[in-house]
Amino acid sequence: MLVEGGSITIDAGGDGIKSTNDNDPFLGYITVTGGDIDITSASDGMQAETSVLLESGNISINAGAKGVRANISILGTGAEVTVESVGGGLSSDDIIEITDGQFDITADANGITADTLLLISGGTINVIESEEGLKSGTIQIEGGDITLNSLGDAVQAEIDLDISGGNIDIATGEG
Repeated sequence: MLVEGGSITIDAGGDGIKSTNDNDPFLGYITVTGGDIDITSASDGMQAETSVLLESGNISINAGAKGVRANISILGTGAEVTVESVGGGLSSDDIIEITDGQFDITADANGITADTLLLISGGTINVIESEEGLKSGTIQIEGGDITLNSLGDAVQAEIDLDISGGNIDIATGEG
């Protein structure tokens, strides 16, 4: 699914935007290259079988489950994204990479979770409220402006944590 522009408002009883094709490796994705998107959903705001690319545009999500979810990857390269979710803010079963853009996340669960790798090299990330701020097997922070407010761990790397750049401001209840 490709969103190139326009003004889109979605009020969904399930997922807001969903791409489920897993038979073709070139499908099952969501790409946003522009526009204003406002999603209110009972389940996930955006859910992709493969990947989500947030290149440009203004995206506002109020989700009953996860804000943005992908089975393979989420790539943020310039969009302005606001997520309020009962589940996690951004969630991938594999990789999340943020190189630019602005992400404001309020989540009852984790702010940003990537099972394998979370790479942040730029952009502005504000986890306003969450259980865990950033969570992944490996977390690499090379740049960006990051503010984390969490009840538990602000940064939880299960295998490796590498911070070589960026500005990080942390407020946490536990660790």
